[in-house]
Amino acid sequence: MVFLYGDLTEAQCQKDALDLLRRVVEVSVAVLKIHKQIEDSQAAMLAENKRLHEANEDIEQFQHAVQETIQGRVSRRSQDDLLSNMGQILLQQLDQQAQAGRARMSAGVEQIVMATQARIGQMAEMSLRAMAEFFMESGLPVRESMMRCVLEQSIYKAHADVLDATGIRCTYLLDAAATNFFAEPKRFADLMAGKVEMPMGTKQAWLRKEPVLETIRIDDALLTGVSDSMEAGEYRLATRTGDGVEGMIARISKAENKVNVLRVDAEGKAHVVPDELVSQEHKAILLQFWRHLSERIEELYQFRSDLSSIAIDGKDAIDDLMAPEVVKRLIAYLTPIIREIDAHTPVTGELSLKVENEEEGKREVFFLRKEKLIEKLHGLPKAHREFFVPLGIFKRSKKSSAKRKEDENTEETVPE
Repeated sequence: MVFLYGDLTEAQCQKDALDLLRRVVEVSVAVLKIHKQIEDSQAAMLAENKRLHEANEDIEQFQHAVQETIQGRVSRRSQDDLLSNMGQILLQQLDQQAQAGRARMSAGVEQIVMATQARIGQMAEMSLRAMAEFFMESGLPVRESMMRCVLEQSIYKAHADVLDATGIRCTYLLDAAATNFFAEPKRFADLMAGKVEMPMGTKQAWLRKEPVLETIRIDDALLTGVSDSMEAGEYRLATRTGDGVEGMIARISKAENKVNVLRVDAEGKAHVVPDELVSQEHKAILLQFWRHLSERIEELYQFRSDLSSIAIDGKDAIDDLMAPEVVKRLIAYLTPIIREIDAHTPVTGELSLKVENEEEGKREVFFLRKEKLIEKLHGLPKAHREFFVPLGIFKRSKKSSAKRKEDENTEETVPE
């Protein structure tokens, strides 16, 4: 496949680049609007707390002024004096009124803060749902991935942790029950037929001077756990054989195509099985099982049911209000791709990408009008619209290649 406009060979999304741009703009507008509402709500809470603090200071100053006035009038009078008694009564009543007033104001502000925090929680959930709708089908290239699947009460539960090309890490829940393989508990024999005995170590036999090989049968063992990353894989088998052995773990190094075996004891602790005890034949069987299992794992990756968290540099993007950073990273990833498309688009105010498939002998044309994107951004404050400047979508006219090179270092601004 050859791209006529723009060299996108480094971008895995390639011909979907313009659709990805459209979706990035849509999710960005949605989460930035929510972010602004959350910021406004937080500012309102701070204003309420400030108002309460200032009101308490005013009450305290008023009490102090009244107390000084009364004490100044009665300081030379005896305690039995009428004015002294009236002053003490007034000060007591003032203190009671001040305490009651503070309590009412504090309760009122607390109600406002609690209601605002509830709204912020709802908006944060809305932001996560908007991001989930995008990232579940983002198509962004993956830098790192880790999948874990565990059998819990006869049901496989799985999740995948994915770091994409933007540096955003998403944790997805996977619907194992929707797959062909993980819909129900599986055993080793479901992928590898025949009786298989696996060495787990050595033990001292009755009336034998030399230790003998200790083995367990794994053909009927239950697959209780699977993990997979770009570099390594692992699966856990559970079987009750007595003698303190509960099962085994096979750890696979993908680059070296090697397997290490661990014995799992009755307490669930794993112990490395000496490599010299595991024959090449045994290793081949375990690796073959992993190859069969890998095909099922690839299917499992496709069954994303929900986005449970999104993080940047170890920080929760929702809890830490990092929607602007999410948007900036998406735009930073797209900018060189969109700029390349823009540089080869002949139509004013448009982004177009022509694709030629040499094998099929056909061409496809994808295009997107910049004005449509700009319209979607109108509801954002200018500071947030500035995020989209690197994409070049605010340019109103096409320039000659010479003029474009001349203006490459000219900063583009957002129209008012």
